[in-house]
Amino acid sequence: MCDRCYEKLDFLFTKIALNLKPNYLDQLQAAVHYKGPIISLIKEMKYLSVKANAHWCGVMLYKNVNFPQADMVTSIPLHPRRQRQRGFNQATEIALSFSQLSQIPYQSLLIRSVNNPHQASFHLKSTRLHSLDKTFQLNKLIDLQTIKNKAIIIVDDVITTGTTLNEAAKILKANGAKRVYGLAVAHD
Repeated sequence: MCDRCYEKLDFLFTKIALNLKPNYLDQLQAAVHYKGPIISLIKEMKYLSVKANAHWCGVMLYKNVNFPQADMVTSIPLHPRRQRQRGFNQATEIALSFSQLSQIPYQSLLIRSVNNPHQASFHLKSTRLHSLDKTFQLNKLIDLQTIKNKAIIIVDDVITTGTTLNEAAKILKANGAKRVYGLAVAHD
């Protein structure tokens, strides 16, 4: 992103409050509002497979968000079919970049067992809130002791209602995580 576009970003300096009941996230933050140049950058990453944008997003998160102390970083998983189509998981790539800079180790803790439609395709908030029920599972390769009583940051690209991050947090807490923090590049 050029300096002129960077200056057009609308940075968020407060935590995001969710209107979800129950809310499994201990804290939710995003770097910028989802408007202006960030929209193009995220769409290029997701729909044109511009993987380099994910690294830039991870750097931006690291530099512009007062993230909490955590034991590990994970990301919102894509369904394997969608990941094959895209060639990579943008949330994972952002999380890996953030993990490297923050020196908080990355772990692939979750899998997506249901191939839901894109959350952006649901225009009604009530539909979004129920579209992800039973979508995520703990990665079978993870020993429960890995997350027991740990603080975990989950990374995603865009937060709209917070439903995706909240559902992922629900699975982590059900399997013993003590605290779960949501972190995203942009908030719509």
